[in-house]
Amino acid sequence: MGCDIHAFFEVKIKGEWYCYDQPDIGRDYALFELMAGVRGDPYKAITPPKGLPKDMSVVVKMEAMRWVEDSHSASWLSRAELKELQKRLQETVPEWLYFLYDHKDIRLVFWFDS
Repeated sequence: MGCDIHAFFEVKIKGEWYCYDQPDIGRDYALFELMAGVRGDPYKAITPPKGLPKDMSVVVKMEAMRWVEDSHSASWLSRAELKELQKRLQETVPEWLYFLYDHKDIRLVFWFDS
């Protein structure tokens, strides 16, 4: 059975987080390992899973509630952590990571299933 990611970019506007985009990340276990140690060496992760942020947007909260029974390794990456992810990926940077340059207050909220 494979492992899939559910991910959402959120941006902060006037102190509140809003869902900005749902990138199509696909099934990439090397990436999952770097993001949260999922399907790989947990020590290679940029950060261990932090759980879902308490102040996430309404849209992301509703999606997370739909997956609560089947999800695991929920976390989020700050703009700085996303830049570190981009650095570690080097030449294989996925297109969805270019959102970093559009917004100052941005984060990627995600969880996995199976």
